[in-house]
Amino acid sequence: AILALWVMLIALIGGHVVPSFTTNWLTKTGKSERPVPFNFYDKCLLAVTFIALALWIALSSPVAGVSLVITSLGHFIRLARWKGWATLPSAIVLVLHVAYLWLPIGLGLLGLDLILPELGITQNAGIHALTTGLMGMMPVAIMTRATLGHTGHDLAAGKIGTTIYILVFLSASIRVIAPVLPDYYMPLLATSGLFWSAAFSLFALKFGLMLITPRDKPA
Repeated sequence: AILALWVMLIALIGGHVVPSFTTNWLTKTGKSERPVPFNFYDKCLLAVTFIALALWIALSSPVAGVSLVITSLGHFIRLARWKGWATLPSAIVLVLHVAYLWLPIGLGLLGLDLILPELGITQNAGIHALTTGLMGMMPVAIMTRATLGHTGHDLAAGKIGTTIYILVFLSASIRVIAPVLPDYYMPLLATSGLFWSAAFSLFALKFGLMLITPRDKPA
């Protein structure tokens, strides 16, 4: 239930934050693409997401699986409406889209396991997509951006920021794959943990230092 609550919160808040920051960057750089703002489609999708997650918690049946897969497709469409591909030159904006991508991936994996258990996709794969992936990357994306903004730095990830994003993404990807490859589970788990630790160590060193040093620009 706690995981479902976090997914709903990110779906709600991300639905405002991601297209807003994307629009700001696209406008600033003079690009013509614009994300579709929060509208009726998003409201319906949030309602469907709530129902799908409730069914998953209560039933864990093929019916819940179908609802999760349908919801997953809805979030893939939502993500496409935000025109993330246009932000490729800016890692600090693109990472928001990559982070949100874990939401439909996670819901889809949970649903497929309930519908087609013979595929060998375990519930753990979907859960880790939503935790290590979605709940790992989205906070990092927001924290790096907020730290840069509040300390007077330019809103650019730089080499270290981009490396942090890549490490978290790799950690999450490996963690999701690990349950599907039981023969390699422990080495994959160790590799995922190593990447995760490296990412947050870099974050603490780079962005933590910014928070305890004078601003580059006046407030």
